This record gives sequence, structure tokens and C-alpha cells, in this order.
Amino acid sequence: MVGGIFTGANPMFVPRELAYQLKDSDATYLICARASLDTGLEAARLVGMSRDRVFVFDNALYDGPGVGKNGCRYWGELVASPEEGEGFAWEELTTIELADRTLALNYSSGTTGRPKGVEITHKNYVANMLQFTYIERLHPNYEAKRARKRCLCFLPLYHAMAQMIMIAATLALNTPVYIMPKFDFIRMLEYTQKYRITDNVVVPPIVVALAKHPAVKQYDLSSVEDIGCGAAPLSREVCEQVQALWPPGKVNIRQGYGMT
Repeated sequence: MVGGIFTGANPMFVPRELAYQLKDSDATYLICARASLDTGLEAARLVGMSRDRVFVFDNALYDGPGVGKNGCRYWGELVASPEEGEGFAWEELTTIELADRTLALNYSSGTTGRPKGVEITHKNYVANMLQFTYIERLHPNYEAKRARKRCLCFLPLYHAMAQMIMIAATLALNTPVYIMPKFDFIRMLEYTQKYRITDNVVVPPIVVALAKHPAVKQYDLSSVEDIGCGAAPLSREVCEQVQALWPPGKVNIRQGYGMT
């Protein structure tokens, strides 16, 4: 899989929508969650992708060998052995041409027509990750904060924001990330309490729910230290309502802006 170009798709897609992205991106393989396999197979059929290029994805690999299904191979075939992994070395991107190679093809939301693939280069990702981690390191008690930092990921990893923060930046900072299979507001509160989450990256509707939902005060959210919000503007009034859930000055909701 090393050297490949990643494009992630919405698991809520119907076959026609997934087929569009497969064709538009000229995808070679499809790694498909077991629960979405029927959609994936129909999309593959629509674009003429054979079943031997569709891989079934689940967590069974970590407990032993997984199995394929319906003529599809298991994604474990793509994972190197421990011996191969120990001998692996990343390619050094020492030239402008190498750094400008495409790493990911992220698709826009399609609000002004069909979703459009946006080429994200290695340089794009590394630069954005360094920007994010630089801001983190400005904290006056950075080392102590980093030692206790834990993130909860419920934003889609097929979008640029969650990819950069929850994959690239947290890996660089050695930060544990707890990943939810799908977003559920009550589960988010439950996991924040259970795993003592310190940092959340959210979108405005989640902040509004934190301000308005009666269940919020039933959970211990005292571990939270930072909330970052993006994707759309957020009013000061809502920010202040949510910040009031913690002692004055403890949590400051920071807004970020970016484009895929």
C-alpha cells in the first residue's frame, strides 16, 4: 500500500455515488468495510472493477487471520509481515518533484454540483501538520499537556480536517486517539467521560448540541481542555454558552478555517 494515493468515500453513499468517485478518481482497488460490502460490490460492478480488486475491511486482523467474502479478498493480504515491516524505510522526499506528488484525493461536499476531487500533496500534508503541531507547542505547559492529551475522533476520516488532525498531527505528537465508528452525541459524551478525553475537534452543530442538550450535564466532562471547531462559522454566544460548562478560563473554543 506504500506509495499509493488514498481517496476516502462516505459510507452513506449509495452505489451510484460511490461508482462516480471510483470512476472519477480512476481507483485501482477498493477497501470496503464489511458492513458496506454490498454497496461497494455494486459500485465496483458499475465501473467494471473485478471482485479480486475489492478487499473486505474489519478489525479481525488484530485477533487473527480475517476472511474475505463474496469473492473479495481480505485486506490483511495488503499488510506486510512483521519482518518486512522492521526492514522498511520510507522514501526520502528530497526534491520538489517528490514532495509535490499526490498523497490523497479528497472530494468536496458537492454543494455546488458533483463532488470534486482535490489533489493533496505530501508537501501539503506535512506543511499543514507542522502548522498545527507548532501551535500546540506554544502552550506554556506543553510537555505536561502532551502527556495527558487524548483525542476522540468522530468526524469523518474521508475529509481533510479529521485526516490531518486525527491521523497526521496526533501521530506526530504521539497522542492517543479513540475512534468512534460513527457519530452519536450521547456516545460522544459517554466516551469523553470514560476515556478522559482532553481535546475535541468538532463542527458547529455539535457545539450547539453541547449548549442545548439536557443530557450534557449528566456526564463528567471535566477532563476536556481544548475544543477546536471548523467547517462553518460559530457565533460568540454559542461559544460562551458551551465554555460556561467548565470553570472560567479553562476551555476556550477555538475556530479554524481551511479548505480541502
